[in-house]
Parts: sequence; structure tokens; C-alpha cells
Amino acid sequence: MFFKEFLLTFILLINIYFCESVGLKNSVEMQNVHVCPENDKLKEPVSNLKFTKINKTHSALTMDYSYAKDIDDKTGYTVKLERWSDGGWVEWPFLPKQKNMCKSMMKLFPSIWLEANKDTNITHPDKCPIPAGRYHMENHIFDFTGLYAPIRLGKFRLTIKVTDDENKDLLYCLILEVTVEQRVNGV
Repeated sequence: MFFKEFLLTFILLINIYFCESVGLKNSVEMQNVHVCPENDKLKEPVSNLKFTKINKTHSALTMDYSYAKDIDDKTGYTVKLERWSDGGWVEWPFLPKQKNMCKSMMKLFPSIWLEANKDTNITHPDKCPIPAGRYHMENHIFDFTGLYAPIRLGKFRLTIKVTDDENKDLLYCLILEVTVEQRVNGV
């Protein structure tokens, strides 16, 4: 489920209507997903993460994770966006810290949020807060067919951190690696 949250955060930089209205024809291809270096130091580290790239538009994710507390209005997130350039990662200005992750995902991306919550057996997948507990995602398929990126072409890395805003604890951190390419024949 929290990969879904991270993926949805990534979608914040994707706006199909904007892209189409200005004629941008870029597509997003997920290359890899992995835990941040500090994962093992977290109270509830992500485990058994397996990312499978099926093709250019579809990927699958398996993983185990726990929420020690409810994911509620005191849960926020940050996204650091970097682009590969001249043999190294260069940070790009992006989103400031976001608050109330669950509510914002329910409002901005209700169907994607709901499907991922259902797949992880959340008791009430359409409600916030997400209850504390142990969760498992098994080969959840993510379809990137309709994602268009209004940014330059190239290789990008997004470091997404979910935080407990009340006590400033880092709850989760994942790194997504994507390639933004020119869309060919509508794909």
C-alpha cells in the first residue's frame, strides 16, 4: 500500500490534461523501486520488496510493511526529484512538504488509492485513516499507460519519505527510478 502512496505522489507531477493541452507527448517508464539506505534503521522497515518490470507500461510490486500508527492527518510526505546529468544525480526543485497524505490521496487519486488499498486487504479501503497494522502486497500490478510527464526527457530518481508530522519520525522511504521518454504512436 505505501508504494501506492509513493506512486500517487509521483503522479502529482503527472497531469494528463496539462500535457495534452500544451502538446507534450512524454511517457513514464518505471525502471526500479527500492528501499532507501536508512530502511534498516526504521522502527518498521519494509521487507521482501520485489519489483518486476513487466513491460514499458506495466510493473508489479510485492512487499511486506507495517504501520506502527494510523496513517492519518498527522502523516505527511516529501518528494525529492533528481535527474541524471553529466554522470551524476542533480536535484530539481519540486514539491514542498505535503501534509495529510491519506486525505490528499483520497481526493486526488481515489481509484488508484482504492485499488491498492483493496489489494493489501485494508478493512475500509475507501476511508481515512489507514489503520496501524501489518500489510502485504503480492504482485500488485501498476499500469503506467496513461501517465504522461510534463518534464524533460531523461532518467529520474524520486526519493519519497513518509513522515509522522507529530513527532518528526521517518515512517517509510522508497526510491523510484523512472525514465521519461517521448511517447511513440500514443504509447
